[in-house]
This record gives sequence, structure tokens and C-alpha cells, in this order.
Amino acid sequence: MPIADNVFELRDYTLRTGQRDVLIDLFEAQFIEPQNALGAHVRALFRDIDRPDHFVWIRSFADMQTRLAALEGFYGGQVWATHGAAANATMIDSDDVHLLQAVDQAFPARRRCDGAFFQLDILPEVSEAELEKAILGRKEVVGAFRTLAAENNFPRLPVHSHKVGVMLRIAVTSAGCAAMAGLLKPLATRRLLPTLHSPLQLGEEM
Repeated sequence: MPIADNVFELRDYTLRTGQRDVLIDLFEAQFIEPQNALGAHVRALFRDIDRPDHFVWIRSFADMQTRLAALEGFYGGQVWATHGAAANATMIDSDDVHLLQAVDQAFPARRRCDGAFFQLDILPEVSEAELEKAILGRKEVVGAFRTLAAENNFPRLPVHSHKVGVMLRIAVTSAGCAAMAGLLKPLATRRLLPTLHSPLQLGEEM
């Protein structure tokens, strides 16, 4: 069943050497269901192909009020009290975070995608109309986002202040995805593989 969320977080963690699988194992065992239950919906969990000490993930919320309640509940709750120190011990930096809104199409709650990997492009600031035009008819686009015009109401977890566009696509070959017509060159491009229990997976289309 689709989840009609309007607020997204793209989170990119820099981890201590050799600690990515430790964090992923802990995350998948302890942090997915408790967050989902509070309205912080875990949408995708990724290993970065080119950066072995990075863990990238996406979660979403119905609105900013739900985000505040969900984050207060999770980070102030028993699960984080029990396992938070172990998670933090794997991390060097967890503040590379974009607060986003989806553009045009709903990001899938659960989906299998036929491809080699997912490509994530961080773009210079782009309008909703420009993004909609660029993704029109592009089946490889899984999600398109732009910075949400809202104040971070949970400052314990910082987010970037600069505005960006974000494109998540299915790369069907090892060469990756070509640049999107009409959009500026990405500020950064990431090649990502989903973890075992990521709701977003590679494989045959569901």
C-alpha cells in the first residue's frame, strides 16, 4: 500500500573504517520497525559502491508535525536508549542530511527495480517545474526531490541549509545513468546498492 508522505530525509553517514556492516546489521535488526511504527518510514537503505565507509538511507514522514513527534519518540525512547551508543560508535559524521519534498511522483513504499545499481544525483537548486519536465516519461526515475522550504523542527539532528535537487534512478548498466536533459551538472553522484532488508531493492519489477 502506498505511503502518502510529504517530508523526506536523505541521510549520508561517514563511518569508521570497517564499521558499515556493523551499523547495517544493527539498523536492520533494531531500527526499522520501531521507526515505522512511529511514522518515521524507512524507505531505502544503501551501501555506497565507491565509498566503503558510507551508509546512505532515506526515511519519510507525513508532515513536519509528524516528523517532530516521530523523532522525539524514537530518539527519546527505549530502543535508542538501548542501542544508540552502539550505533554512534560506528560513526564519524551523521550530519550530511537533506530535508526534502517529493516532486511529481510518489516515492514507492516497497519496490523491486530491474537494474545494476541505483544512481543518486545531488543537483544544484532546481525548481519543481524543471524537475517535472526532466523526469517526464523517464521510467528509470524512482524518485525526484527538492529541498523542503521548512525550518528544521528537530535541531538535535542538523540538516543542510543550502537548497538542492535530488534524483534517484535505476542504472541498468555498469556505466550508470546519462545526465538528465535540461538539468545542471550534478554536484555529486553516488552509486548505491540496497541492503538486504531495504524496502527498495534491485531485481525483477514487482
